[in-house]
Amino acid sequence: MDNLNRSSSRITLSSNRVFKLVSTANVYQILGSNVLLCAATYACKAWSLDQGATVFWILVRILGLSGLGACVYVATHHRSLRKRSFEYSALGTMSVLQFVQVACFITALGRLPTLRVLVFSRAASHWPRLLSGTTSTLQLVISMIAVSVAVLTETTSVRHFAPGYASLALYGLACAAHEHTSRTLTPNFGSSNALAVSSLGTVVFCLPLYLFRLSMQSSATITDIPWTAYLALPFAALSLLYLSPAVSEKAAISHSSGAFALSFSSLTIIAALFTIISKAHKIPVVDLVIAFLLIYGLNPQESQTVAHKPKRATTRLLQSYLKTILSNSESRKIFYFLMLNLSYMLVQMLYGIWTNSLGLISDAIHMAFDCMAIGMGLFASLMATWSPNEQFTYGYSRVETLSGFSNGIFLLLISVFIVFEAIQRIIDPPEMNTSQLLLVSSLGLGVNLFGMFAMGGHHHHGHSHSHGPQESHSHSATHSSGHHHDHASHGHSHDNGHSHDSHPGHHSHGATSEEHHHSHSPTLEKSPTSPSHHDHSRHSSPEHSPTHERLRELQLEVPTADGSPITPTYKFGHDPHFESHHHEHHTPNSHDHSHSHERNAEGHSHNMRGVFLHVMADTLGSVGVIISTLLIEFYGWTGFDPIASLFIATLIAASVLPLVIDAGKVLALDVGHRDTDIRKALEKLNSIEGLGSYRSPRFWPKDSDSLIGSIHIQLAPSQSSFDPTLPQSTRTATYSRLDHVLAEVDSVLRSGIPGLEELTIQTETLDWDT
Repeated sequence: MDNLNRSSSRITLSSNRVFKLVSTANVYQILGSNVLLCAATYACKAWSLDQGATVFWILVRILGLSGLGACVYVATHHRSLRKRSFEYSALGTMSVLQFVQVACFITALGRLPTLRVLVFSRAASHWPRLLSGTTSTLQLVISMIAVSVAVLTETTSVRHFAPGYASLALYGLACAAHEHTSRTLTPNFGSSNALAVSSLGTVVFCLPLYLFRLSMQSSATITDIPWTAYLALPFAALSLLYLSPAVSEKAAISHSSGAFALSFSSLTIIAALFTIISKAHKIPVVDLVIAFLLIYGLNPQESQTVAHKPKRATTRLLQSYLKTILSNSESRKIFYFLMLNLSYMLVQMLYGIWTNSLGLISDAIHMAFDCMAIGMGLFASLMATWSPNEQFTYGYSRVETLSGFSNGIFLLLISVFIVFEAIQRIIDPPEMNTSQLLLVSSLGLGVNLFGMFAMGGHHHHGHSHSHGPQESHSHSATHSSGHHHDHASHGHSHDNGHSHDSHPGHHSHGATSEEHHHSHSPTLEKSPTSPSHHDHSRHSSPEHSPTHERLRELQLEVPTADGSPITPTYKFGHDPHFESHHHEHHTPNSHDHSHSHERNAEGHSHNMRGVFLHVMADTLGSVGVIISTLLIEFYGWTGFDPIASLFIATLIAASVLPLVIDAGKVLALDVGHRDTDIRKALEKLNSIEGLGSYRSPRFWPKDSDSLIGSIHIQLAPSQSSFDPTLPQSTRTATYSRLDHVLAEVDSVLRSGIPGLEELTIQTETLDWDT
């Protein structure tokens, strides 16, 4: 009765109720903040950006004003702040993200229409939810249409509006990370406190940049900015850093379509009115269409109206990733080189901006793309350490192969581009300024040589998970069928999602609605009324009604294994029952993840090869630039530069092509280079006593050094089954030494096929009366 009363007193969060709560409690704050945001944005656009103020000029003053307000808040609430506990790293992350948000907003405002900037910035925090797959396909399509319409209707050049949309994309990422981090602080620290203290941190972060910029432009100061530009800055600081985040947070807490529609539609209408007033009654039809497409495309579904739980802090998540990266020698090398590359790129970019050198800035941008490729390799190395789960039952080790293949394709495309560009420059030699090429190339060569030295041992790396041969995995798939191998001794289970028809020679990997249950037992008895080639006990899946035809049953004597890990929620890991009973022995049909470090020929990592070749390509590029620069200085002919580029492109393509071929074979499930070993191992099966025959051998590569295998074996009846004195109808087939046959098949295949990590053996019975 108590449970009944407790459940009957719950409040249902329907969309009407949530919209009512939002409209009565927060409607005035939402409308007021939207009016202030639109007024400040239009004033900042017209009075500052259009009058010659730079983005950095506006950014520094907005952040300075917000820091001044934060100082007042901290001074009046210092006693309560002392009692609050918080993480400095989380607040520091919020400060950097706030700086990125404001900088991106002002950058986009200087290049795109104001109404469009306001609409896309308000929608920025909802894009991760849209792209994560929690919304309908129609909403995603409509949102993509809105973005396409916005880009296609731009009247300025691509060079002018492209940085604006890139800034909005970065703004959305910063909003998502800011929201993720703030949720870890608000339960204990409070949203207002977090905003105020993080605003102070933003000022501290921005101050060194301002001093550096001031030292570079000591004589160039802006003097023709009208005094009205300063009037818009306090309101911009208040709306961008305080009111709008607070309103967005309250709307996010309710997670209702009513709150979203109220905030988004009111902002659109208010911004449209400001646009009509500022542009002589010209109605922004296209921007209104884009806004209402986004309102429909980003409107939360009813299933998303549940309040978010506090999430793990971004800093904590990054710390766990960093710990994983540094604990592995391969990923640690990539990480150190990536940090060195990023540092050199930043110094090169700042020095290029300071000296106004286009060559340095271009080389810094080129290094940024290199860092992206190396970062992709680092992320692949991190993903390879993730444990298998219910969706990816074989783990994530193939991501490294995919990363190496992608890096190889990227380098091949670069080589082709270099060849065409070099041919064009040989035909029409351009004028070159070699004043800083030698310095930049020498520094780049030093950085790349360090990278090659750090990754020089990649070909000796053996991919190892070091689980040991005792480890037991339960591959629990989410399909409606399973293929279970139940060992009578320890109840170990494989759920591979295979379906096998009862006809000979037929092998299908489809998700059907039945389960084939293969039991390994020392003795099997076959019913005289079931002389079929396959003898399976077919059970109906719990997800389907049992309407399948009942096959002839195979008499089994298998003891029940309590706690068999075949449930969908089973976590991959060690099986205590298996370890306690079979710690000393290797069991057939188990998952063996103990990779040997001795397989140097096959133990290389495609991911490390891809990163290493990327570094080698940069090293060759630096060497080529140094040689061509010296030759140009001595002989004065600029044709040496494209000739060196052709030579470098040829070397890059020749070194990358084997990587692309090897990785492509793994991704295409090609085992051609191991075909001889597989054939020899299969031939040895014929000599196993008690094995009648085998069929459907399947072997495919999991990654560069491991294979997965599956095979059907037919057991031969023992000689005692054929008693000529008994009638044929009463004869019973018996199969002896089943465990011995399984162990022999497992041992022969694993010893004969190098890198065979997982082997599934499916037992069948031969028809004894044929």
